[in-house]
Amino acid sequence: MAREIHAIGCSSKPLGSWIAQRGIQECRESCGGHGYLAMNRLGDLRDDNDPNCTYEGDNNVLLQQTSNYLLSWFHAKFHYGVQIQSPLKYVDFLDDIQEILPSRFTATTVEGCMDAAGIPLLG
Repeated sequence: MAREIHAIGCSSKPLGSWIAQRGIQECRESCGGHGYLAMNRLGDLRDDNDPNCTYEGDNNVLLQQTSNYLLSWFHAKFHYGVQIQSPLKYVDFLDDIQEILPSRFTATTVEGCMDAAGIPLLG
């Protein structure tokens, strides 16, 4: 269970910090020239958030640790026939890998992205 919790943490931290970084940038750009004004404090938010991508583990390294965890399960399953036993069920999707790999993303609109019926294995 410790390995799975570590993998979840290793993938969650980059996701959260990169979403915040992009959100702050989007807000700044939406303000036009006013996005550079000190009074809106977007610069302060960005200055406070940018280090989140490196301290407590660089995001890229953390994602490599996550992929290593997933690939170790993938390798064990397909080379040694190991049954996936994920205590928190986060890697159980690997049991369906033969159906997942041939599927393709086909949505061409925002509405298509929001329609779960068009997503293989969900619809």
